[in-house]
Amino acid sequence: MANTRMQRMFPFFVLLAASTITRAAEPVVVADQPAATPVVATPDEEKLAIYGAFLEFWNNPRTGPVQINNRIGNPPTAGELAQSGCLDDVSFSKMADPKSTPVKHLTGTSFEQRKDVRLIDVSLWRPRDPMDAINRGTSVERAVDEGYAGGLFTFSDVVFDDTRQFAAFSYSFVCGMLCGNGGIVALHKSRLGWLRVAAPCSSWIS
Repeated sequence: MANTRMQRMFPFFVLLAASTITRAAEPVVVADQPAATPVVATPDEEKLAIYGAFLEFWNNPRTGPVQINNRIGNPPTAGELAQSGCLDDVSFSKMADPKSTPVKHLTGTSFEQRKDVRLIDVSLWRPRDPMDAINRGTSVERAVDEGYAGGLFTFSDVVFDDTRQFAAFSYSFVCGMLCGNGGIVALHKSRLGWLRVAAPCSSWIS
């Protein structure tokens, strides 16, 4: 637990030591709202199981429900999957055009019944930025804990390979201007369910 806490706090020690270096946080990946009223759908249970598997191996300690953007973003493109570094020799040739994917919401799915999840309307969400808290005199440890507790996940739609034995989606976790991470998540189907592939996928951190 101590090592995990230090890993979470490390970026903030770096920021405090080099406060003149700043950069914009990665944006939350949310599908653009089209002008016309979109067709709204919900993910099927297999895709929900894949999101659930991701939450199981999410290794940041949590003190309460994880906040997840109710709206699902567009899936990764074939190019993004090819450059992910974790899906070599896996074919996604049968993927639908991401632009043709209907807008999907998690509301109305079994995710609403999960005790470890709180679905959030992103338009009403505001981060608890750790740097703001630190500047107000809050300890680094408490600021990081509160920032992570108030962070927001956004998931993209899930895509399957040609054999439906591999699946991938992108995620972002944002907790402030310089607080967050994200990337591609790849899983393979096993007799135990969906498991994360061994090779690391492309990712970002802020």
